[in-house]
Amino acid sequence: MKIADYIKQRDVSLEKCQLSFLDATRMIYPLLRIGVSNIPRCLKWTDTWKKADPSESHWHLGPVAIESTRQGRGIGSILMKAFIEKMDTLHASSYLETDKDINVTFYERFGFKIIGEEDILGVLNWYLQRPPSYVGQEPAHG
Repeated sequence: MKIADYIKQRDVSLEKCQLSFLDATRMIYPLLRIGVSNIPRCLKWTDTWKKADPSESHWHLGPVAIESTRQGRGIGSILMKAFIEKMDTLHASSYLETDKDINVTFYERFGFKIIGEEDILGVLNWYLQRPPSYVGQEPAHG
């Protein structure tokens, strides 16, 4: 199955996107692999992102990356189109963070708007959000 097809077929509910306690404990081993001295920096970074997370229901996109040797081939655009189609079908808002200015331009092409930016540990981060598109259809009220 292609990744884009998987995204379109995925049946998930809209819930707060923060890690559960169980998911957070699963992060311990990967954090230890980067070195104990780096753990406070990682925790500062994720805690800052967590505080910027929108309070309204949304899908959180990320982390997503395309291997550098495969960039520029349309892979990211295919994934984003599938994701956006799913969001619009569900009438769902989506949100993401990035620390690369080139990514901001990429995400803006898919309707994301910058809702904030912040320096975290000397690195500028952008927070972007995209409301669902209702082109040709009315959103469900309820």
